[in-house]
Order: sequence, then C-alpha cells, then structure tokens
Amino acid sequence: MADVNLLQELRDIHMPDGISAWPPGPGYIALLAMLIIALLGVTKYLFLKRKKTLLRIALAALDKLEAQSQSLSRAEQAAQITTILKRVALAYHPRTEVAALHGEAWFQFLNTTSKRSDFKRAKKALTEAPFDPNTKLPLDTLMTEARVWIKERGGLRV
Repeated sequence: MADVNLLQELRDIHMPDGISAWPPGPGYIALLAMLIIALLGVTKYLFLKRKKTLLRIALAALDKLEAQSQSLSRAEQAAQITTILKRVALAYHPRTEVAALHGEAWFQFLNTTSKRSDFKRAKKALTEAPFDPNTKLPLDTLMTEARVWIKERGGLRV
C-alpha cells in the first residue's frame, strides 16, 4: 500500500523547454558580421562615387564656362568660378566653416586646403574680379588653380 501512495505522488511526464534562439551560433554571428561589413563597404563606395560625380560635374562646369568665355564678362566668369569652388568646398568641408567665407578669408581657405594649387598668383582675380564689372584681370591662372584644387578633392589625376 505504501507503494501505491508513492506512485500517486509522481508528476505526469512533461517535455523539456524548447531550444532558445539566443545566443546564436558562431556561424550566424559570422554571417551577421559579414553582412555589416558588406553594407558599410557599399555605403562608402556610394558615398565616394557621389563625391567623384560632383567633382566631374564641377570640372564640366569649368569647361563650359571656359567655352562661354567670349559671351561673359570677366567679372561674371570670376564669380562663376568662385561659385563652383564654393559648391565643391561645401561638399567636402562643414557648412559652418565654408559658407560665410569671402574675400581674403576665402583666399586663405583655398590656399590652406590645397596641396598642389597656389592661389597666390590668382589672388586678385579671386578676391577682386567678381566685384569689379570693368576688370581686365586675366582669369587663366584662376581657372587653372581652380581645376587643380577641384581635382585634389577626389584624388583625380591633376
């Protein structure tokens, strides 16, 4: 009789808990790491491609400006060159650092951010020509230095 009481005290058969999804196995961790690295790589590639496209557009704008040089005044040409340089600078540097620059500060910024171009020879064309409608300053040097400065931003062949 004592054995009967012991059998009644036994619990019913129960199944073990299900297999947990956490922590994932090493294969899943490696797969996730590869996906993150691939996503970062694609993002960086697209970012750099966008920047190089911007540079190509800027260089094409300089080419177009040079082709239209006969129909534009020197002041308009100098102003457009400055605008193109400013747009490229805004793409590569913080807006707060670049947007308000003009005159001597703009000249200093271009010179300090450049490795190969030297805007000293084109300083008057850069700082004075856009504001003088009767300017006779040559813009060839400014155009050349602008091209070099733009190409430097993307590591394009100078």
